[in-house]
Amino acid sequence: MKGIALNPMESVINNNAVLRGLNRAIIVHQPTDDCSDLIIIDMNEIAESIEKVNRKDVIGRKITEVFPGIAEAGLLDTFMKVWRTGVPEHIDKKEYKHGWRENDILKLDSGEVVAIYDDTTIQKQAEISLLEYEKRYHAIISASFDGFIILDKIKYILDANESFLKRTGYKMEELLNRSIYSISPQKYHTLFPNVAETVRTVGHIIFESQIVCSNGDHIDVEVSANNVGEGKWTFCFFKDITERKQREAELLYIGYHDKLTGLYNRAFFEIEIKRLDVPRQYPISFIMADINGLKFANDAFGHEHGDELLKEFAGVLKSCLRKDDIIARWGGDEFVVLLPKTTYETSIKICERIKNMAEGIKIGPLNLSVALGLTAKDAAERDFSSIIKDTENLMYQNKLLDKKSGRSEIVTSLTKAMREMNYETEEHEQRMLEKVNQLGSKLELMPREIEELRLLAILHDIGKLGVSKDILMKPGSLTPKEWDEIKKHSEIGCRIAESTPGLAHISKYILSVHERWDGKGYPQGLKGTAIPKLSRIITIVDAFDAMVSGRPYKNPVTRDEAVKEINMCSGTQFDPFLVGLFNETYYSN
Repeated sequence: MKGIALNPMESVINNNAVLRGLNRAIIVHQPTDDCSDLIIIDMNEIAESIEKVNRKDVIGRKITEVFPGIAEAGLLDTFMKVWRTGVPEHIDKKEYKHGWRENDILKLDSGEVVAIYDDTTIQKQAEISLLEYEKRYHAIISASFDGFIILDKIKYILDANESFLKRTGYKMEELLNRSIYSISPQKYHTLFPNVAETVRTVGHIIFESQIVCSNGDHIDVEVSANNVGEGKWTFCFFKDITERKQREAELLYIGYHDKLTGLYNRAFFEIEIKRLDVPRQYPISFIMADINGLKFANDAFGHEHGDELLKEFAGVLKSCLRKDDIIARWGGDEFVVLLPKTTYETSIKICERIKNMAEGIKIGPLNLSVALGLTAKDAAERDFSSIIKDTENLMYQNKLLDKKSGRSEIVTSLTKAMREMNYETEEHEQRMLEKVNQLGSKLELMPREIEELRLLAILHDIGKLGVSKDILMKPGSLTPKEWDEIKKHSEIGCRIAESTPGLAHISKYILSVHERWDGKGYPQGLKGTAIPKLSRIITIVDAFDAMVSGRPYKNPVTRDEAVKEINMCSGTQFDPFLVGLFNETYYSN
């Protein structure tokens, strides 16, 4: 069975500082392969003592075999619910096998389900005895370690034991005939009418509340309230659970937060996505951020510098976003933000603010630089998994074009190789980028499409790296065989992009940049709108730049002559609609 910890050195409890420090019974489980049961993979000595079992004898066994009454008590269903959702559960008291248990059930980041509990059998038996033997109440409550008070019908205090007085700091004369509301925080006042009704009808209830001490401090308590004397009095036992609540808060914090940055972690973020992905929160924007050069920072200057960059960027995000926005560390150098009720246009401004603030931060010799991706959801039909994927793709595209990013080295190395072949220049790239930006703006393309178009402008002829330099630079006409070699570069470029991290998404566009509107292009013979839109844009821009800058086999022409040629080929080589937009951008400059 996977994950079973038989060696004490491999103990899940021993390897977890929080669990190791708890003075409570702890049993660690993981689901069976078919999720029908739980397997015990670890337990501490307190649990061995309470359950009267030996750790070595039960590890690897199903929980229902070791504790047969657990399914009947409903605990198995609760364990599986916590495992599926990751949301901790507290079970006040459940009776199974041979006693009563008070359970805190939670899921570790590593996937195991943990039961942290106390044996409350003695307390439960005492409570039952008090209900059955009313005459013996006073003697028992006076000696009780737990706090105790008696209330009349209208919730005024009639008596209290020494433990209650000592823990709260009150004197008896200060409490007598005071309302229970006067020593409870305002937020719990609405709870008491329901408690009173339940006590009257059922006779007994257990709930959690707080007591305001005489010095103003608040203590967390578990209250066991009992109806006595046919409704004349309510007897209340108070168990101080302040330490337990603090431990629960610590465990919850550990389960939902990133230790380094203090932001939420991925597990919590995924829960919040499900909670917030509802129409009343639309439009909901999703930002993904990646710190450029973090690996370089760790390798060159040590992980302390890298950690400082992560913490500084976490601070940037918190300062740029609202209190209700959800910020989380997604992975090593990645962060995500969920912005409910936020339009795409507003989120663009937020991204600009984040990027500008980040660029002003320097840690030692390193400047903080980030790549951002943004997508917005305004309809229930779109699944959030596709939102995340699109945003991640857009972020990586930004990294490829950002010179401060390690990923941009891929583009840099490819363009450098193309220049060394003497058929592309930096000036050509800049002219291409300028033109595609103009056309992309005219077409009102999405930012994701703009970034893809910019990559395509730089790398559309990358396949020429696989063609002989002699053919590419030949000053005269090409032979049919040489022309066939030239035509192969579209497919070569497609394969290069498919096998290069961060470029696979533009491979289909590279394959299609030499198709023609009339279907007489290559390599697939696509026609009209079957040719991808971004490829059709690059075809026009590249043809124009080739004519005005010249080629080894052809002298350059004037810009006006090039525009005239573009228009002559409208409807045959080029998309007529895009040619019209090209004319608008040309004559407006």
